[in-house]
Amino acid sequence: MADFTVQCTLLACSFLDASSDPDAGDAVAGWNWNFGDNSGAVTASDPDHAYAAAGTYNVTLTVIDQNGGDGSVTKQVVVTTTPPVTQPSHEGGPFRRRE
Repeated sequence: MADFTVQCTLLACSFLDASSDPDAGDAVAGWNWNFGDNSGAVTASDPDHAYAAAGTYNVTLTVIDQNGGDGSVTKQVVVTTTPPVTQPSHEGGPFRRRE
């Protein structure tokens, strides 16, 4: 069964294969990633990919097992140019006493 997770920071994404093969004694032997941006296929198991622009991309992973069986999964990946918002620390409260 094809599956993956993804972690993006701005335009750079790291993809992690989470595929499994339900057949006893069989395993995933090949990967084919389509990142949805016309960049060409990648055959690494856990690739990194940099997008040229923000947007929502349909990413497809196709895996092939040792016996030639295959499976695919497509997920939408949202890529942004806006950095994540971090909350300021309010240790000691929002106000400080003047001495």
